[in-house]
Amino acid sequence: MEGELKLLNAAQVRELASKAAEHGFSRQIDPAKLNRLNTETYTIAALTTPAAGGPDAPVLYHRARLIIRLNGRTDPWRTYLEITDEDWAALPDAEAVRTAIRAEEQE
Repeated sequence: MEGELKLLNAAQVRELASKAAEHGFSRQIDPAKLNRLNTETYTIAALTTPAAGGPDAPVLYHRARLIIRLNGRTDPWRTYLEITDEDWAALPDAEAVRTAIRAEEQE
């Protein structure tokens, strides 16, 4: 599971960031940066710490490193975000997103 990749669109990043704030996770994204998300690109999320919080934690979560394109910036911005286990599992993996994009391009 560690190193697992997901591709997220801007709406998914905003939703996950909102949930991280609701849960009070230590790794969150500055709301000012969320307003600068490039909506025409994908964010890469790589799992760095699987199943943090332990079995007694109220919410099982993972820490992921995000590589994000922000408007007005030429280089990608790298940050960390904590994502619940349930949300991480619901995200499509990078290969599934890539396959869907290629299928759309061929139509």
